Amino acid sequence: MGKKKNSTVTVSYSIHQLSNLKLVGKTIEAAKEQLKTALNIDPEVVGVVNGDEVALDYVLQDGDMLEFVKSAGVKG
Repeated sequence: MGKKKNSTVTVSYSIHQLSNLKLVGKTIEAAKEQLKTALNIDPEVVGVVNGDEVALDYVLQDGDMLEFVKSAGVKG
């Protein structure tokens, strides 16, 4: 049996980027809730995973790159 590797996700929002987060198996909504204070995440952001906008119920996979971005047309 081989070693089990750590399953992690990289998250970015605005100027912040966090790597090696143990968010695999969590939804975008759960990740947003968990990180909202640490990253000062705006409630109106959407999740983008590996370059594609995804629904809040998307389940994060090992190696995903999650970005929280403001929807088109939202100022700020």
